[in-house]
Amino acid sequence: MKEYLNLKNSGQCKACPLFDSTEMQEIGNKIGINIKIMVVAGMPLNKKNLQEIKTMLNPVLPYTYITSIIKCKTTAPLEKHIKKCIIEHMIPQIAEMYPPVIILIGHLAEKYFPYECYDGKIFIADQITYQMVKKIQSFLYR
Repeated sequence: MKEYLNLKNSGQCKACPLFDSTEMQEIGNKIGINIKIMVVAGMPLNKKNLQEIKTMLNPVLPYTYITSIIKCKTTAPLEKHIKKCIIEHMIPQIAEMYPPVIILIGHLAEKYFPYECYDGKIFIADQITYQMVKKIQSFLYR
């Protein structure tokens, strides 16, 4: 398996469905670590959700990394599991990439994102829209 963004050793949970995602490997391998946008969903994305995000972000997709607050299914209490995922995986991902833009998708991402670890531009929404992509492009390429 190809390594992408060097995150297999520094924050990408092996239990996350995106860990083995061919789509994410291709994106990461195209650009190395030059991430400009991190998309953070509340829950792991299924193939349909991932494809919708990729379609909306197509103009900036080569510079995008997609992850989630919750990395996998668990029997642990949700709050405890989320805090563990953030400490062990989300914070190292942010520290390694530190993209200029982070998009938080959904209420779990908005509620649990470790805001104290990031002072860049954050967009919060229930879904990515064409208008949001245009705002992000204008922010990145001003």
